[in-house]
Amino acid sequence: MSDPSPHQAYVTEPNAVERAAALYLQSQSRADEFRPHPLTPEEYRRVRRLERQTVFWAALAGVISGSILGGIELAFVRDQFDGLGETDWAERWPYWTAVLSVAAVVSLVEIAFLYWNALRAMGALSTLTGLPLEGGNYRMLALRGLARTALEFPNPRTPVFGIDPVALVPRWKFLAQNLLYRVKVGISSVLLRIVFRRLLARTALRGIVPMVAGPLYAIWNAWITWRILRRAREQAFAPRAVEALMADIAAARHHLGESARSAMVEGVGELLIRNQDAHPTYVYLLARLMDTLALSGSRITVDWPARLRELEKLTPEERRLVLWALTVATVLGGGLRRAQRELLEQAYAASGESFQPIRLTELRGRLMRGQSLSTPNAQHAVAE
Repeated sequence: MSDPSPHQAYVTEPNAVERAAALYLQSQSRADEFRPHPLTPEEYRRVRRLERQTVFWAALAGVISGSILGGIELAFVRDQFDGLGETDWAERWPYWTAVLSVAAVVSLVEIAFLYWNALRAMGALSTLTGLPLEGGNYRMLALRGLARTALEFPNPRTPVFGIDPVALVPRWKFLAQNLLYRVKVGISSVLLRIVFRRLLARTALRGIVPMVAGPLYAIWNAWITWRILRRAREQAFAPRAVEALMADIAAARHHLGESARSAMVEGVGELLIRNQDAHPTYVYLLARLMDTLALSGSRITVDWPARLRELEKLTPEERRLVLWALTVATVLGGGLRRAQRELLEQAYAASGESFQPIRLTELRGRLMRGQSLSTPNAQHAVAE
């Protein structure tokens, strides 16, 4: 493979915040060697315990910040609710300035804690799962993916080996997604405050603001943190499945013709496009495929209809391996999108196989538990 830096295919130049997050992640990780074996039951229990603890601390931060903000509002206007609404802006601005200033400080501290909490957990996750975060191009790719996940940054739009991951996404939708990523936390806080002001408009009900704010902020923080950790677990477990697939491909490499190799690489590229997101696992998988298949160049031209027509011409062994590679790629991509399932259905139909979608869910479950996807009958798992 001519491009030695898959992490640069994922994002050319991380910004200062990403670099700082990556450095902290590296300092928290104690993994020195990649461990390709499936997780033992005890290792998986440790991962789940780490996730529960991280979600707990995020929820506790929500309770504290919500109670502080609700309590401050209550303390400032306890005896002024009726009169305050009748005064003009000149008399109200000192109150709002004080309340908003304190709210901004409390919110910033809370957000900083949530980022630290997520980064600390991901460093521990890399240690528990044997995923090193320094010492090589693929490790740098894992590091950048985890750092962006912890910061809740969207994956970049830059082409991956010449493939535009958002080629099918309307520009307005892409811009809206990026905007929501940037202001999601602020919007949520503002909306919660508006709800409090409207629903608790009567003086008699204002006293329950601190009691309601804490639990609501806790639920929000817990949900966001849980989603982050799910994505982080997927990224930590995915390299096992990729390396197992590469071992299968390497063993059969000398029996794979050019059409079979193109079907694998372009099929994964098409899955990346249909995923509508430059998921770091796809970058890792494509780079490893190009390495394992000894393909030259750093750009991939995707023509899935042409590859689909060639599937029936492959040998049974080639078709089996191509279908398995596409199946694994679908499971690794951050969810099971309908457009990706349709691609698999097309591939299985063109190969004369019957597609069983429920098997994808089973394989996805195995991935998220840190188990091997390559069971004795795994390569026929979605075809019966």
